[in-house]
Amino acid sequence: MKRMYKILCCAFMLTIFMACKSQQLQVCEKVTSYTQVPWIKQIVENGKNPSGGGQLISIDRVTYVIEDSNTEGYGFEINYELICCDIPNRYVFDCDGNNLTFYGGIAGCNGECSIKILSRTNIYTANQ
Repeated sequence: MKRMYKILCCAFMLTIFMACKSQQLQVCEKVTSYTQVPWIKQIVENGKNPSGGGQLISIDRVTYVIEDSNTEGYGFEINYELICCDIPNRYVFDCDGNNLTFYGGIAGCNGECSIKILSRTNIYTANQ
């Protein structure tokens, strides 16, 4: 009886975990404005690249695939003005705000460099 109870509990927890994960992806997929995601709103309010001070240019909600692992997901690409050859100016984040990769600077690419953007929708463009 205890074993059956443990199996049912594990199945229930797995079901909840998967439901929450898919809900998060659906929420991220439906973002149409930077104000819907608190960590992105903070980036817009700051307006400068934390790596070197370049101005924020745009933010796109993206669908991507990491070709090395064949992992698909939703996230955000954040673009800053290029001000120096050793400072990254383009970043790709997952829905939770975890940096997947950044481009620019001396390294060229750092992180998941096999990431390929499949689609994009602009959710913020700086007034220029």
